[in-house]
Amino acid sequence: MRVPIPETHPLSPKSPYATSKAAAELYIKTYTNLYGFRYVILRLFNVYGPRQSRSYSGVVAEFVRRALRGEPPVIYGDGEQTRDFVYVSDVVKAMVAALKTKVSGVYNVGSGTPTRIVDLAYAVLRVVGVGNLRPEFREARPGDVKHSVADISKAARELGFRPTVDLGTGLRLLVDFYRKLEPRPSVGP
Repeated sequence: MRVPIPETHPLSPKSPYATSKAAAELYIKTYTNLYGFRYVILRLFNVYGPRQSRSYSGVVAEFVRRALRGEPPVIYGDGEQTRDFVYVSDVVKAMVAALKTKVSGVYNVGSGTPTRIVDLAYAVLRVVGVGNLRPEFREARPGDVKHSVADISKAARELGFRPTVDLGTGLRLLVDFYRKLEPRPSVGP
């Protein structure tokens, strides 16, 4: 797989979840070919931020929740896999830009920056202030992609999309949000 991943990269889903996303795109494209209308598909990479559903919590929210409870982050695999984390307010900006333009097509929405999962875990532990914890490693899950980073050049060029919240800032915002919801655990320095 080519990284960063452009919108033109062939779709090759590795999980039922990924297959459902690819199928939705094909339905939209087929309908467009039959009946002709403008469409915009936003391929959202790893979105994180406040109020994320517990049924789809994502790794960032899960790491933060665990760290705030004084529990180590759980990493499936060796932690060397990379992901593209984009803060929810940047995703909203991309959606508004897509609504305001006359373009049609598929656009990646991410930060364009690769982050190793092990680095994310340690960053969360630092922001939460539980540097005494260490990630727990478990067996890799079937269907997990090793590297997933967005090529956002098309969205930048055609939608004017530029992410503004870096991962460190986003983590601080998220931790502050959860701390307002849940009291801080009593853990060591």
